[in-house]
Amino acid sequence: MLDTRSVIERHREAIELTAINTGATLFPGAPRRGRSTFMTLNDYEPGRRLVELTVAYAVPDVEDLTIRVERWQAGWPADVLWRPTGPAGPGRWRTLD
Repeated sequence: MLDTRSVIERHREAIELTAINTGATLFPGAPRRGRSTFMTLNDYEPGRRLVELTVAYAVPDVEDLTIRVERWQAGWPADVLWRPTGPAGPGRWRTLD
């Protein structure tokens, strides 16, 4: 789980949005995908349904933006695997037992 506000503040120019679940391709009538599937923040229509946000290429500071890592089973969070242990920076992560 990422701090979305911070992702947007730090990576605004690389963010693209879409109104469809781009991974759902096997059901009948799945929306077509193409060059216009993802749009920049500036081109995305206000009020339009938002399903996915992506940052093009990479998020090099993803560790600093992560607020929790969960394991999900059967559609529900089963465990919290990681969480910050203090201020941002090297070594702030620990495995939860």
